[in-house]
Amino acid sequence: ALACLKTKTRLLYASTCCAYGNNNQEISDEDSPVSPTELYAETKLQGEKVIENVGGEYSLLRLATFYGPNMRPSLATSIFLRKILLGQEIEIHGDGKQTRCYTHVDDIASGIRIVLESVNTPKIINISDDTAYSVNDLVKIISKVTGKHPKVKYVNDRAGQIWSSSIKSMRMKQLGWQPKWNLMSGLTDCMNHLKS
Repeated sequence: ALACLKTKTRLLYASTCCAYGNNNQEISDEDSPVSPTELYAETKLQGEKVIENVGGEYSLLRLATFYGPNMRPSLATSIFLRKILLGQEIEIHGDGKQTRCYTHVDDIASGIRIVLESVNTPKIINISDDTAYSVNDLVKIISKVTGKHPKVKYVNDRAGQIWSSSIKSMRMKQLGWQPKWNLMSGLTDCMNHLKS
């Protein structure tokens, strides 16, 4: 942040929509309160504070839960897709009603590019598909994509779980951004990459 300030370079900081956490808001936009539930989100927020304190030109990009080909194996989208393809049992933490706005990595990347190429951008910008899916919905969609019916086991919820994550990205849309992928087409893309 200091280097950007000294060189008068605008800084784009990759933060997270997980910063909103369990804030008791039905839908979170950039003006919603933050209430992180996990260390990851807390450290991202601390990074935001450092940048705000340093000043200069910057945009804090709160990125959604994103997925895509070659995604990291620890993501639910990756775990569920692989296990369903292999005919293995899926474990769902809690009741599976917790929601996320899964966003394809191509849409995240196009959003970052639009912010980079724009001037006078807001200080905080969400980059997220606006459609929230529950974990149960995710399993059903992967089942449709693969044509396989998984065995599902519900286990104890994990600590720090975000119950409801529904994100609005109006500031991005005002810059002309629209996600091109929906969850069905995006997961089909991921499955085709796994099979190739």
